[in-house]
Amino acid sequence: MHLGVAHPHGDAVAWLPQERILFTGDMCVNGPYNYVGDGDVGKWVATLDAARKLDAKIVCTGHGPRSTGTVLDDQQVFQGPPGAGGHGYDQHSV
Repeated sequence: MHLGVAHPHGDAVAWLPQERILFTGDMCVNGPYNYVGDGDVGKWVATLDAARKLDAKIVCTGHGPRSTGTVLDDQQVFQGPPGAGGHGYDQHSV
């Protein structure tokens, strides 16, 4: 399913609703693997919001170990503006 633009613009996720397992690909990573050169951070944050609404029990990220739904929160903080605790990266700053 497509939840929105992230990294890259054609990101898709796999969602197993009965098991509450979300496979995010590079839309969400668990660890120091972020690259936003071909992404849109503003839309990426909104896409992470859509993923969070699925209320996943297990999240299999594009890089790093699988995690719980809190990894989506962690990714959103990283992508968010500096005033909201994020690094404030955008496609023009990398």
